[in-house]
Amino acid sequence: MEKYAVLSATCRGSFWERLCHLYMKTGDYVDMENLENRHLVYVRVFLSDIRNQYATLLESQLWQDYLSQVPCSVIGQAPLNGSKVSLLVCTSDVVDNPLLSRVRLSEDDVDGKDTYEQALMLFRKFVGHVFYNDKLCRFSGMRVWLYMANISNNIEIVEKAFDDVCGQYGFHPDERRVAVTCIEGTTHVEGAVVALDYIIFSEPAKPVVPLHIKYRGEHAAIPYNSCSESIGIKYGNTLRVELSAFSFSAGGDYDLAQLDARQLTGLLLGDIGVRLKSYDVTMNDVCCFVVYLRDFSDYDDVDRLLSMAFPDIPHVIVGACGPNSRQPVFIGCVAYKLLRA
Repeated sequence: MEKYAVLSATCRGSFWERLCHLYMKTGDYVDMENLENRHLVYVRVFLSDIRNQYATLLESQLWQDYLSQVPCSVIGQAPLNGSKVSLLVCTSDVVDNPLLSRVRLSEDDVDGKDTYEQALMLFRKFVGHVFYNDKLCRFSGMRVWLYMANISNNIEIVEKAFDDVCGQYGFHPDERRVAVTCIEGTTHVEGAVVALDYIIFSEPAKPVVPLHIKYRGEHAAIPYNSCSESIGIKYGNTLRVELSAFSFSAGGDYDLAQLDARQLTGLLLGDIGVRLKSYDVTMNDVCCFVVYLRDFSDYDDVDRLLSMAFPDIPHVIVGACGPNSRQPVFIGCVAYKLLRA
């Protein structure tokens, strides 16, 4: 089963000094995991200033000895704990793990192209990855992270490009059990507007259909949508649930403008619990949280709430806006449950 950890450079100093500190911390963690017969599966790297930090990262021992040896995503989303660089590390004690893949645009790809043209190119690259000999690869589910610069201004353009590419190739995510987190983020390429990470869960893994919940309590947040917000995958005796960071629709009970980040975080966590319950999974089965905050000044309140409510579940909090610009916080998570024989 997979295990997650969040590693950050807690020392102060230059970015290089922090990478050296994180290299030692990562080495110690990997050594301890190896003693338990666990190995690195993939790493997600969050940088505070990716355009000025990426080249330094590639020159570091951290990159050469660890990050370059496994699938690794590097994205510009500032860790709000002040570390400048944080890692979400996935390890496992099994051999055949679904791997993280990434799709990026190069400098040549973005040269002279507007947002729509860039998005078309990105999605065509992505679709090319999931097709083989002009046929869509068979898979049980897919987890996608779609990153956008200036998301408020670009999201409608990017969505149109996605629809156009899907229509061209006959790829319909709503029929393919695809859970998508659409969030603000940048790459190291100047002028690049979009980027994408994904995990494909291939056969013999089997999709799990969530229980249909008509009544979700007095303070139900948003209508349940298994196609775009979550996927459940069963392989062997393990159930994995991926829950994307979703927009909160308060309905008649709440006004987003009247909720601070801490209050909304509490409501989102309650709603996450309801969504997980539809897979017969509880909050105790969550392995990690990824939290996206619009305003960095909300970090202490949200971090304190998560640390108190779930002290044993790692979480990383980064600065990023979601598709709903009025919502100050978005939360995604992954959960595992061992099934009875």
